[in-house]
Amino acid sequence: MRLFIGLPFENSSRPAIARLQLEAQHCIKMTPVAPGNLHMTVKFIGDAESDKKGDIIRVLEGLKSSLKPFSIDLRGVGVLPSPQKPNVLLIRMADDSAMTELMKTVAVALEKAGFLRETNEIKPHLTIGRIKFVSDKRAFQGFLLKHSKDSFGEMRVNTLVLYESILQSEGPVYKKHYEMRFGE
Repeated sequence: MRLFIGLPFENSSRPAIARLQLEAQHCIKMTPVAPGNLHMTVKFIGDAESDKKGDIIRVLEGLKSSLKPFSIDLRGVGVLPSPQKPNVLLIRMADDSAMTELMKTVAVALEKAGFLRETNEIKPHLTIGRIKFVSDKRAFQGFLLKHSKDSFGEMRVNTLVLYESILQSEGPVYKKHYEMRFGE
């Protein structure tokens, strides 16, 4: 099973994100993330045997009382890995320090439990589309500039979910295996 730990997307800006995804398709060919699949990845685990699920849940349980809820301000559209070779269309955070700290806390706890640490640092973001190719580079640069400071509101971060990503031809399906609210 292909596992990751993430935050469910709980924010009222889904309609604005849907409009943004539609507008982007005038200058790029992309697969938009379905509204029900929007989430923020905290830690990608990858392929794991089903018996590892219990180990991951125990790690999260161990973190529960130490994690405190916080809010993030979703602001600005961008791409990864770079504007010259974009693969991911995303929404950034105005200040990603609390999210970065959460990601580090989870990664360190999982590493202590024997899970591999990621070698490349991942900037916190909300993926809204997977880019296949840019059909109009100038229009796409204009699109990114136009939306570089757009606000998508605040999101309260108080829950971690262990998801399984089931890859299908229509796109991934995310199955929740465990959900934990901070401090409970």
